[in-house]
Amino acid sequence: SAQPSEIRIGLLAPLTGVVAQAAQDSVNGFKMFWEEKGNQVAGRPVRIIVADTGCNPDNAVTQARRLITQEKVHFIVGPLCSHEGPAVARMTKETGTPVLLHVAASDAQTKWDRAPNVLRTGGSASQYSHPIGDYVYAQGCRKLTTLATDYTYGQENMLGAIATYKLAGGELLRSIWFPLGTKDFGPVLAQIPAQTDCVMVTAVGAESPRLLEAWFDFGYNRRMKVFGASWLVEDILPAMDERAVGLIGASH
Repeated sequence: SAQPSEIRIGLLAPLTGVVAQAAQDSVNGFKMFWEEKGNQVAGRPVRIIVADTGCNPDNAVTQARRLITQEKVHFIVGPLCSHEGPAVARMTKETGTPVLLHVAASDAQTKWDRAPNVLRTGGSASQYSHPIGDYVYAQGCRKLTTLATDYTYGQENMLGAIATYKLAGGELLRSIWFPLGTKDFGPVLAQIPAQTDCVMVTAVGAESPRLLEAWFDFGYNRRMKVFGASWLVEDILPAMDERAVGLIGASH
């Protein structure tokens, strides 16, 4: 009898760049699931084809198009970086290829720019951070400064936290946005107003331990409290030292 045809899954992940470790963890987890299933489903073999997006929307579109036209994948899982999500969604809407957004958290894909071929299996950026805004206010913080990475996820995640904080009655003194992949956080921290009670942070990938080091090295821990809107995340904790113990954050 004829062999059952394989199911081809395209997996988009930024295996290079600022969130490379998180991407590798994501790929490992996805592959582990299918290995536990014997790399098959409904009697059909499953083949996973991984493509590196570099956390860049243009690269993500190029790789998605290659997976569809050359590798003939049946559907795509990914991407991971939030600003890649809208680009991949727009491109695949034209081809009708199903896309499972498992990490990319741009609000648009399940709010104002939905596509019939795109299914979100995770959350959206602002959704994750709503609880921390309420929490920070409840901890007595009345004058807040925010630090967030300046791209889709950082913007939407932090704005979600700010919204609930202000609804609770808190005052936002300043929002500071830093470029994705920032290495030196000294100049960023120097922008925090002196009258700040506490700081909320959204950082991704390698930014996270760098910001933690700068926070303590420059003595900000002795001047004000710090909370993670999306900062103290599981995948990056091994890269942080013991000074992270006791800090509070909210994330997916």
